[in-house]
Amino acid sequence: MNHDNVQNPQHYTEQGAFECIEIMQLFFSPNEVSVFCLCNAFKYLWRAKYKNNTQEDLQKANWYLKKSEALSHTYYYAADKNQTNIRQQLRLKLQEMNKATQ
Repeated sequence: MNHDNVQNPQHYTEQGAFECIEIMQLFFSPNEVSVFCLCNAFKYLWRAKYKNNTQEDLQKANWYLKKSEALSHTYYYAADKNQTNIRQQLRLKLQEMNKATQ
């Protein structure tokens, strides 16, 4: 298997053929995993400029935003409008930070 620190990190698949997030989806609802992904996107944006590889953290934030959005299409939940607003704000911050690092 080809490993990539953003798309397919080795430390997430060392325990078997599945990534941690795939197993999480078996134990938690799509909404819960979507919120987890939003929180991770926020974390990566928050600390990106303080780490060695800003671009990689921005790519990870983007990956989690996309995952959250994909999961949001698998359920209907009253709080989804709030999550959509949070995703939009994080996406704007991601774009701003990407421009600043170029």
